[in-house]
Amino acid sequence: MKIKINPMSNIPIYRQIIEHFSHLILSGKLNANEKLPSSRALGVEIKVNMLTVQKAYQELRALGLIYNKRGEGSFVAEVDSTTNLNLQIEKVEKQFSKTIETALLYGLDKVKIAEIFQKELDKP
Repeated sequence: MKIKINPMSNIPIYRQIIEHFSHLILSGKLNANEKLPSSRALGVEIKVNMLTVQKAYQELRALGLIYNKRGEGSFVAEVDSTTNLNLQIEKVEKQFSKTIETALLYGLDKVKIAEIFQKELDKP
């Protein structure tokens, strides 16, 4: 499983792992009941401590995106469409929030920010 981790990013590595898997799950690129790499194997592959991967998996479990089978490993959970939509909306809202924060730091007002968003929405 190809995961790109940016060790120079301000985003902690475990959060990058969470974002990677949650994107794959919510977009349907990983199917329900599909087995995930073990925390040890993934840690070796992406050159991070196994405990970092375990922390990410723990949070993914708390979000209801993965589950464990004792002695077998971690698997993609069945995510109902309402939960899926709510999680997707939450992720988009976080991105919008970051973008708006940046725009405000540049001194753009709410009207200009809204114009920019509208312009982007109107693109084909």
